[in-house]
Formats: sequence, structure tokens, C-alpha cells
Amino acid sequence: MVDDLLLSRARTLWVRLAGAPVAFGSPAGVVVSPASMLCPPGWAGVVSLAGAAIATAPDDAAALALAGPLSWRDPAALGGALSPAAPRTCAC
Repeated sequence: MVDDLLLSRARTLWVRLAGAPVAFGSPAGVVVSPASMLCPPGWAGVVSLAGAAIATAPDDAAALALAGPLSWRDPAALGGALSPAAPRTCAC
């Protein structure tokens, strides 16, 4: 019961930081939110908790890449889809 409450509170916090209406899901809920506080400006932010995730993108093209069929478990593929000219990943 405590774990459920903690998970709910953590998800609520991350949704607020997303800066746009989004819900945790599987597959992830993806929104365009240039002002998202999940990540630095211009980056895509992804938060996964207990098998469900949310993602914010700085623009429509990045949101389409995040919502596409690529594997979220492959950071290099995700980085390449978001920035084909200069893929960058962060194992933060």
C-alpha cells in the first residue's frame, strides 16, 4: 500500500514537470512540451516508473520519433531517431 502511494506521488510530480497534459502508460504517453522540466531545453525527456512511462519532446518531429516503433531500450537508436545528423545519448 505504501509503495502504491509513493508511486502515485512520484508519477504526479513527473507529470507536473512535463509541462503539458500527459499520462503514464505503456507504450509511453508522448507530448510536445518545449518548456518541459524533465530535461534540458531542446532535449527529449523520458521518465519510466514501474513499467509505464511519459516522454516530452521539444517539437513535433521529436514527438513523432518518440511515439514511433523504435525500441526505447536502445539509447543509440533513440538518439539517432531524434537527431540523425548528430546522435547524442545520455545515460543519466
